[in-house]
Amino acid sequence: MTDVAQTSIDSYHAFNAEELSHMQHRVLAILKRHGPLSNKQISERGDIPVNSITPRCKELRELGLVVKQGTRYDERTGRHETVWALSRREVL
Repeated sequence: MTDVAQTSIDSYHAFNAEELSHMQHRVLAILKRHGPLSNKQISERGDIPVNSITPRCKELRELGLVVKQGTRYDERTGRHETVWALSRREVL
């Protein structure tokens, strides 16, 4: 079992779906529809600039709504990317 920061636990308990931003809802909807994706893949599927996706994924992770599922290798860039998935908590 992994350790979870107290701030993450507090955020999880304080979560209110009505307080999420429009962009946070869009990211969650894309992940729900398409499954685990990297920031770049979320950006492409939602036609949203990646620099708008990256901070939203961080915020959603801190709220306990998305989790890091792993990484994927992007052959075009030669880099590994974090892949995000919805947490077990139903949010939509």
